[in-house]
Amino acid sequence: MIVLHGPPGVGKTLTAESVAEYTQKPLYPINIGELTAEQSVVQRLQDLFLQASRWDAVLLLDEADVVLEKRSYEDLRRNGIVSGKSSQSANHIMAT
Repeated sequence: MIVLHGPPGVGKTLTAESVAEYTQKPLYPINIGELTAEQSVVQRLQDLFLQASRWDAVLLLDEADVVLEKRSYEDLRRNGIVSGKSSQSANHIMAT
């Protein structure tokens, strides 16, 4: 497992694509936003890792920083995404 971290535009996704090409393995890209909308994120992640392993693929969890960053009081919308709550719930919290 390789964790690539940095600001937008530094080449994290391109690096994952290059690794897949260099190792001649398929790239299995998943946008983390697709996972946070589901009830069981942990089970879905386990399924994704298992599928990538079966395919002998490079699994790219794009935009993972959304769920991996430390939560803050200032960013209620992202906190809602991380906790699995909709942005409506975050907006409700801000209104109260």
